[in-house]
Amino acid sequence: MAYDDAWLATHRAKMARLAGQASSTIPDQVETPAAKKRRRDLEGPVHMAIVEFLDLMLPEPLKALHFANGEKRDKRAAGRLKAMGLKAGAADIIALGWMKGAVPSFIWFEVKPIEGGRLSEAQAGWRDWCASIGAPWFLVRSIEDAEHALKYLGIKLKGATV
Repeated sequence: MAYDDAWLATHRAKMARLAGQASSTIPDQVETPAAKKRRRDLEGPVHMAIVEFLDLMLPEPLKALHFANGEKRDKRAAGRLKAMGLKAGAADIIALGWMKGAVPSFIWFEVKPIEGGRLSEAQAGWRDWCASIGAPWFLVRSIEDAEHALKYLGIKLKGATV
């Protein structure tokens, strides 16, 4: 599938629906008192857009997946996941499978919303660990950021990009 204007328009409409908006353009909103009480998910739609982009555009043998860090959960579930190996600060998305010789490679993507969103201390620690072992780690706030990160690494994407 080509990553073209039609795909992008469809994708933006889908992400706008997921974000609870009425159209493909997300206007500046005036928050009502009721809306201020609800916490809007600013990262989720960006995250889903980036995952969809990676699923469509990553060449074989790369595959992207998400670790379920950061979700609100009760203490029992959090303790169980921690015992199973979930690590605080681990980046949101990892792309696996790019082979350099006989060594599997991975690329980490930490997703933050376009406006705001700072790294936690644990996330900064994960970024620093990746740097210490030479693992690619990128802070991404859009599909374009993810595309630039992959191009920076010399990864040829499937299809045309905008």
